[in-house]
Order: sequence, then C-alpha cells, then structure tokens
Amino acid sequence: MLNIILSQANVWHRKDFHLSNLGTTLAKLAALAGGAVIGTLLARWVDEMLATRAHERSEYDRTRYAKGLGPMPMEPLEPQADESEH
Repeated sequence: MLNIILSQANVWHRKDFHLSNLGTTLAKLAALAGGAVIGTLLARWVDEMLATRAHERSEYDRTRYAKGLGPMPMEPLEPQADESEH
C-alpha cells in the first residue's frame, strides 16, 4: 500500500514539474515577445525623431541657401588655441 502511494506521489511530482517547466517556458516566451515589442516601439520612435530632426535641418539649410548663405556653421570638435596666446 505504501508503495502505491509513493509511486502515485512520484507521478504527481513529475507532472507538476512538467507543468512548472511549461509555465517557465511560456513566461520566458512572453518576456521575449514583450521585449521585441518594446524594442520595435523604441526603434520607431528614435527613427521618427531623427527623421524629423533631419527634415528640420534640411529646411533650415534650404532657406539659408535661398538667401545666398552657406550651411549652418559647425563648431570644431577641439577648441583651437588663439595665436595671440603664443
């Protein structure tokens, strides 16, 4: 009688382990899918932001060229020393 109870408990344990493993797998898949959706939304937002910024810069440069001016002056990456300091 004790053997039957122990073997039945062992079957339940294996079944619970299988369901737990299945639940863990489903949770991991849900997290992976959620991360993919969030990554897609962030990529789309950044792309729209950069496209808007590039369009604004293009319009600004276009109006400057129409006035006969050059593009917006770019600042140097490194500060250059004045010759008067030497």
